[in-house]
Amino acid sequence: MVIHLLGKAKKIRPSDCQKCRNKGKRNGEIGKTCLDCFLDGQPLQFVEYRESNPPHEVIKTATDLLEHNGFGRYNVFANNCEDFAAYLQNKICH
Repeated sequence: MVIHLLGKAKKIRPSDCQKCRNKGKRNGEIGKTCLDCFLDGQPLQFVEYRESNPPHEVIKTATDLLEHNGFGRYNVFANNCEDFAAYLQNKICH
C-alpha cells in the first residue's frame, strides 16, 4: 500500500481495484492505495535523499497524517506530493 498526498482532481477508487478493496482509504487530501492504483499506468520513480528517517518512522508518520488529515490542503506550488515525501523523509518541506 502507498500513502500519498492527492489533489482534489486525483480520484482514488479502491473499491474498483481487487488489490485495494477494503484497504484503500482517503482522508481529506491524503490517500492510501495499492501501488498499481498509485502509479495509474505511469512508471515508478525513485528519489534518493541524502538524509532520511528510518523506514518505520516514515511509515508511522504517513499513517498518522492519514489518520488525522494533518498535512494541509494540496497546492501544486506550495504543498504537493513532493513536499509530502520530503516531509516524511526528513520532517522538512522544501
